[in-house]
Amino acid sequence: MSNLYTFKGGAVVPSYSVARDIPISAPDAPDVVELPISAVEKAYTLVVSEGDGVFCGQLIAECEDGVRVYSSVSGTVKGISVCKDVHGRSFNSIIISNDKKYTLSEECVPHSKKLSETTPDEIIEKVRRLSITTDGGEALFSVIQRAAGNTRRFILVAASDGAYSTVNYRIAIDKASDVIGGAKIIMRALGVINTDVVFGEDDTEAANALSESVGKSKLFTFHMLKMKYPRTHEKLIVSALTGRELTYPLTALDAGYVIVTPRVCADVFAAFAAGKPSVDCYVGVDGDAVRYQRTLCVPRGTSYRHLIDACGGLSRDNAIVSVGGGLVGDIVDNYDSPNVLPSSEMIISAPQPDDSGECINCGRCAAACPMRLMPMLLMIYSRKKKYQKAKRQGLYECIECGACEESCPQHLPIRELLKETSKEFDNIDW
Repeated sequence: MSNLYTFKGGAVVPSYSVARDIPISAPDAPDVVELPISAVEKAYTLVVSEGDGVFCGQLIAECEDGVRVYSSVSGTVKGISVCKDVHGRSFNSIIISNDKKYTLSEECVPHSKKLSETTPDEIIEKVRRLSITTDGGEALFSVIQRAAGNTRRFILVAASDGAYSTVNYRIAIDKASDVIGGAKIIMRALGVINTDVVFGEDDTEAANALSESVGKSKLFTFHMLKMKYPRTHEKLIVSALTGRELTYPLTALDAGYVIVTPRVCADVFAAFAAGKPSVDCYVGVDGDAVRYQRTLCVPRGTSYRHLIDACGGLSRDNAIVSVGGGLVGDIVDNYDSPNVLPSSEMIISAPQPDDSGECINCGRCAAACPMRLMPMLLMIYSRKKKYQKAKRQGLYECIECGACEESCPQHLPIRELLKETSKEFDNIDW
């Protein structure tokens, strides 16, 4: 574990997280949960009706694309409504009144075979049926199917990412044995004999916890990443470990690199050890405008308001709540909307003054860009709506990490501008 790996570009972003050093806890249970079933325009099939009693982990709906939805609590079905996520997209959702007993469904049965006797197809079917997803929202069974037999490397990312980065770091510490157990199951499904565990040079507590759970096993190799943002992005992990740079439209998975987080591995382990679908959410609540910073484990569909209240409430009236990360989060306008992400960082902070100036062509944004772009040019083309020039300058390679914005001495909103321009690309007939 002595070698230090890194990638070109990036920015040094100090950790401001308080929750990072506090073990995961479960707050008081919410009275109701609201579980999105499908996008409004998509069909779905309910297997429960209003007034029915349900158990935690019980199947309640199935979408036309095969996605199965499970109850995250035990209680009573109250009805169907429409909710919106932080991006403003509308979803059909089912509301369940929580009896706060968390009685586990009889459908949740531990896997009966030894791992050595379990076939890859059986593992794939289990993670498909129990709706386990990656942190990016992709179905894990699909990832495994695409990579099986063609996996260059299987990589477990236990590194945090600067600023406010809490959840997967805490899971690696607090659920280390589950994480290693889940990684072994995924290895079996992929047909590989080694897992590369990457951690940051400032993440030694997580690395030590995982190493202790690994013991003398030769199945795991540990690699240390330099403290630089955004080191948890898939393309940059591949670049750091192998020196290979993946350009658009090639993804890490396309190139044979399967990359997962501790949360994914822990969910896989729970699926086999208890037969439990992925119904819990892990939320790192941080920032200077919330009374207590904590890492929470809550039922999926818990409202943002309940999460805020579980941390003592807002410490100021004009606080801004964002979900997704310290540098790349999306603003939450409706606190009563449900949190349905399997893991997320919720940052509650005071408004920042608009002290942006004019571009001085210092080049710091270009030096920080891990994709070797010229953000200052892309910003000019975006403002003038010169989309062809922006395209030729490689805007589609932008990973929207915000390293350019973090490095800008003039505090220009570079990432937001490029993000909006990227959306315009979808509406252009090239």
